[in-house]
Amino acid sequence: MKFFEYLNEWEKYLSKLLEKYEDKKEDGDYTKYLRQLKSIENVRSGIFMSVNLFNTIKNNYDNTLNNIQNNKKVRNIYPIQEIYKNNNQVFNIIEKAVNSRELFCLMGPPGTGKTTAIVEIILQTIKKNPIAKIAICSETHVAVDNAIERLNFEIENRNIHCSIMRYEEFKNEYDNENLNIRYKDYIDSWKKKLESAYDESFRNKLFNEFEEHIINNKKYHKYICENSNIIGITCNQMARFKLDELDDPYDLIIIDEVSKNTLPEILIPALFAKKLILVGDPNQLPPVFCKDEIETMSEIDTNLQNELIDNSLVDKLFRNVDKDTMFGMLDTQYRMEAKIGDIVSKCFYNGELKNGTEYSDDKSIYWLDYDTNKRFPYNYGGELYNPIEVELINDSIENLNIDSDTSIAIITPYKKQKRELKNVINNNEKLKSLNIEIDTIDAFQGKEADIVYFSVVRNTGSTRFFSNIKRLNVAISRTKKRLYMVGMSKYCNKVDILKNIYSSSKVLI
Repeated sequence: MKFFEYLNEWEKYLSKLLEKYEDKKEDGDYTKYLRQLKSIENVRSGIFMSVNLFNTIKNNYDNTLNNIQNNKKVRNIYPIQEIYKNNNQVFNIIEKAVNSRELFCLMGPPGTGKTTAIVEIILQTIKKNPIAKIAICSETHVAVDNAIERLNFEIENRNIHCSIMRYEEFKNEYDNENLNIRYKDYIDSWKKKLESAYDESFRNKLFNEFEEHIINNKKYHKYICENSNIIGITCNQMARFKLDELDDPYDLIIIDEVSKNTLPEILIPALFAKKLILVGDPNQLPPVFCKDEIETMSEIDTNLQNELIDNSLVDKLFRNVDKDTMFGMLDTQYRMEAKIGDIVSKCFYNGELKNGTEYSDDKSIYWLDYDTNKRFPYNYGGELYNPIEVELINDSIENLNIDSDTSIAIITPYKKQKRELKNVINNNEKLKSLNIEIDTIDAFQGKEADIVYFSVVRNTGSTRFFSNIKRLNVAISRTKKRLYMVGMSKYCNKVDILKNIYSSSKVLI
């Protein structure tokens, strides 16, 4: 599938989705989909800040470009953060990213220091051009906050003079330090009016006026664009800015955790960029679609969801760009204990992911095994769970000899199993003092814990769910010290990756 054919598929899907929301235009999702559709229309119409960038994206997606033309004269740079002063191999990748012209793909497997690399790239960019305009974007607020927090720390410690703005929806809060004083006073006066308006209808009327004057205020958005060196913002939020309000493009836009972004979520910030750096890991989970979105795709074509994911912009760019000038992989992980790191490297990264620590504990991988004639999962109104695995995990945590500072994560593929685990664990008085988080695999992407339990749930039926290596990669690579796999080995050993983990585990029955 070629780039413009891929745009067509997204355009059909978003147009159909907007039809469903025709009677719900006040819904936030309607605005989001409308902005995403607009980004595709802008690309199709040639409305973007950098023709060179979009030619590079299109040609690399289609794999029709001699990518060496992205190369330019290499400018030698020197590490700013201490961590890179004795790590030439990783810094060479950062140097390559800084010297790239329009596009660079930075692959960061779990625990390889993506945020640190992002900060170094920004510091190097500011050093070269103190008035550079830079945006840090992601699909989630958490990823943006992490990058901005780390960047703030480095800039303050080094007395670097530049302004950083964390763009937020005013429905929640506003930035007291960076917001222009005139707008702060104006918002404060409106906030007082809103708080004193006890009558709900009057309060709603006031908020509508507030929204008209501030949230949708073009002058304010232009002010942010023009007066902040660095802005942290989600990809969808950036659609608030107007291309025709900017005199110049952003010198650099970095999109973090890019594998979780859909095509239009990448295009929205890319429209404003002179140079784009995509940071992420195509070997982890792709974007998650909600029920309405999946149903809409099926109405157009039963295979459309697979088409949109299988032809992902991220996958194709990371695969097709010139590896000498436009790509780099952070190949040393510092999160996982070495034995776990070896498993992750072997199963998901062709053995190319190295361990940053030499320490290895043979007791870092366990398998909580069981054997039963009962068939799991139980089906509860279409939802799947396995009470045996819930009990095994509960008993195992009771016997852990750990303090309250040790973080524990329990992850599972199924929401019903998550709820069952929460019900049992949260009501166990013996575990009240422990730091335990329970969630689905998809929701836990990007997080980590000292100890991770992975509840497989199934012991019969299709293994298709576990043949998704991206999901298994996320599940196994969340842990730092210990991994507990929980599942019936007779079933799990049908899946090669699970079989590899089982053979490396200390089995507990």
